[in-house]
Amino acid sequence: MMTIDGTALIVFLSFFVFMLLMKPLFWEPMLALKQQRETHVQAGEVAAVQARQKAEQLETDVAKKMGEARQKAQDIIQKKRDEARARANQHLAQSRQSVVDQQRERSAQLEARQQAVSDELAGQRDEFVRLMADRVLAAFNMQPVSSSKPG
Repeated sequence: MMTIDGTALIVFLSFFVFMLLMKPLFWEPMLALKQQRETHVQAGEVAAVQARQKAEQLETDVAKKMGEARQKAQDIIQKKRDEARARANQHLAQSRQSVVDQQRERSAQLEARQQAVSDELAGQRDEFVRLMADRVLAAFNMQPVSSSKPG
């Protein structure tokens, strides 16, 4: 059997008293530090989750705004293209109208020249017919039709 002598009992009691004295000095501050660390780690994890969620939200917002900006840019480009086409069509219509007007003017000028030449030729034809008639009559010794002398 085992005998317990007084030394072992004193060692045990000394250890127990030591533990009672050390508990408020070391054990409780160590537990408080451990609790603070766990609280800090949990707060960091919560902050990380919140930061991740915020980053995802910002990424979603940026993607949405980029899409809207792209759409707006496409709308502006299409509007400018349409405006350019409209201006080009307007210039084309004006050019065509200008060509038509020029053709009408030239046609009118040609008709006026043709009429002037026709009138001039008609006058010359009448004069030529009289001259010829005078010559034919002169060739047959008859009286000339006009008072002008043959040349």
